[in-house]
Amino acid sequence: MMNRKIALLAALSILLSLIPLAQRYQLESSHRDVEVMIDGGEVQEIIEFDDEISWDSLQEAGATAAVHPVYSLGNLMELGKISYRSAASLPDQEKSIQESFAASAGETADRGAVFYFPEEIENLINPQVLSAWKDLYGVQTFAWQGGRAVHFPVWNEDLEYLVPGYESRLYDELGETDMRLTARHRYQPDSELDYLLLQEISELDFENIVFSGERVVGYPQETDRTAEALIEGGLNYKFIEPFLAGRDGARQLAAAMPENVIRTHIMDRDEMKQTPIDTTVDRYLRSVRERNVRSLYIRGIPPSAGFAGRGGEQELLTETITSDLQSADFVPGFAEPLSGEGFPSFHLLLTKLTLVITAGFVLISGWLPPERDYLRGKIFGLIPAVCILTAALAAGFISWLLPGLLLRQFTAFLAALIFPSLAGLLLVDIVRGNIGFISGLLPALAITKSGGLLIASVLAGTGFYNQIHLFRGVKISFLMPLVIIFLYFYTGSSSRKAKTEILQELFGRAKKFILTPITWGHILLGGLTAVVLLVYIGRTGNLPYVPVPAWELAIRDALESFLGLRPRFKEFLIGHPFLFLLPFLAAGKAPDYFKLPAVLLAAIGQITIVNSFSHLHTPLMVTIQRTAFGYLLSLPLALLLLVAYFAYTKSRANLSQWMSVDHD
Repeated sequence: MMNRKIALLAALSILLSLIPLAQRYQLESSHRDVEVMIDGGEVQEIIEFDDEISWDSLQEAGATAAVHPVYSLGNLMELGKISYRSAASLPDQEKSIQESFAASAGETADRGAVFYFPEEIENLINPQVLSAWKDLYGVQTFAWQGGRAVHFPVWNEDLEYLVPGYESRLYDELGETDMRLTARHRYQPDSELDYLLLQEISELDFENIVFSGERVVGYPQETDRTAEALIEGGLNYKFIEPFLAGRDGARQLAAAMPENVIRTHIMDRDEMKQTPIDTTVDRYLRSVRERNVRSLYIRGIPPSAGFAGRGGEQELLTETITSDLQSADFVPGFAEPLSGEGFPSFHLLLTKLTLVITAGFVLISGWLPPERDYLRGKIFGLIPAVCILTAALAAGFISWLLPGLLLRQFTAFLAALIFPSLAGLLLVDIVRGNIGFISGLLPALAITKSGGLLIASVLAGTGFYNQIHLFRGVKISFLMPLVIIFLYFYTGSSSRKAKTEILQELFGRAKKFILTPITWGHILLGGLTAVVLLVYIGRTGNLPYVPVPAWELAIRDALESFLGLRPRFKEFLIGHPFLFLLPFLAAGKAPDYFKLPAVLLAAIGQITIVNSFSHLHTPLMVTIQRTAFGYLLSLPLALLLLVAYFAYTKSRANLSQWMSVDHD
């Protein structure tokens, strides 16, 4: 009966998930344009030193967009675009203010500082920003030597980050190309300056904005104001993947304007310096194919032994990325926000929550004793409507307690706990011999897949597609089903008396183990258990804290080269091989110390499948194909595991036979 109920739950889950998942598939299939965006400031340095590269040649190589850098006073000093002038070199008519000049622009004192903007970049200064500087910092300006001197009576290090404006020779050069322009911006010491610069960005020919520095503009108090300014200015927000740039307020700003977000990938220049071009290209392509990235921010090739030849490398990198995108059926062009239909209706969400809670009742029913008592016979047998009505009332109460986003995250979390646990119950029944392999396996696989699809449909929406919002409770959802399956292995489908005796025995063993004096064996066992849990839990979640070893990275690269998409290690290397071993353990009457680890390891594969579908930023078809590859790739490993098991059982039987013979 249990397998039939689970099969019915799987069918209903898939049915309720079809419409939002179909909309998601259509959305991901229709957004195939990818922006190949180069850093204007860094590439300009290369162009100035290499005559063989130009903006036109980069555009021919496939670049479709460029980032205009943000130049602060400190940046302009480092690049030699502006300079400091001492008091002695100023004209006589300015002697009245010379006493407040500092010995250098970087000093912090009450003596001030002065900067000289040559004529060719004088138009970089935004008049409105300069006026604000006068009000905020008492700045004075005057014409000098064909350019303009800007005097700060009081200077401090924070003022090095002041941005005078954007319009410059580089802007004009980029404007002559067909590339789409993105403005880079860094937050200012005073928020009013930020909004003056945002106004300038929107008035110029910029269509997108990307932020640098430790935080985004307006965070934390004025995030909504920043979002409003960007939307009014017609600007899309290039949202760099959070694990690459942990910028404070980045998610909050994206959440305030989700329909104007373009997911962006970037690579650090120091890392580029040590990485071959083909590896760099693979990384950019993977971000597009597997994480719905639609804007590739390509930095300038960093200098190693001077600038000679770097122009050719920059063109090669751009051309190779463009070519590989086209080979993967993407179109180098102008990226648009990946914006869907939004979340499904509240009533559909309530129906899904009711189904999840009903699945929880079915999970609980697995512990009911085989006797047809009132609870089993009436509520879960003769009157299933009572169960569904109770689940509906519970869903209504939960929806009254939790706001919309939290309600969706809670529903998805509950499904991530219950659905793989139901699959685990069937796996236990298979290895116990209570149910046939096929009649148990098919509902188990179905409930796992349907649980993942249900989670994907519950969380369907722009915020999750762009990883603005996250699935919550990843680590708990990986651990709790194993605990549930462990308890069911010892107590499920047994009489009340047997349950009581088993629990008493387990508690007795635990008590005895705790009271036993600690030996080296205990320390070794505890350390091994801690390492296993650390790797298992530490490698899960949105921000895993256990790094991926080099050997695993090499295997990942090999699998991607062979299959195109990499199946997850927990599935094909751990879970699925043991899944196919279960019927042989049941037929061979293997002891519990074989069966229990096999069931738990097999369950890890099912838990991981459900978790894969909670990665809403991964395209739906990628997750489905990756899951299929996981089963396919596990078959050779399952065969090896089966051979090893038969070899062990045969050697054990031979040893038992030998020991039973009288050798005297």
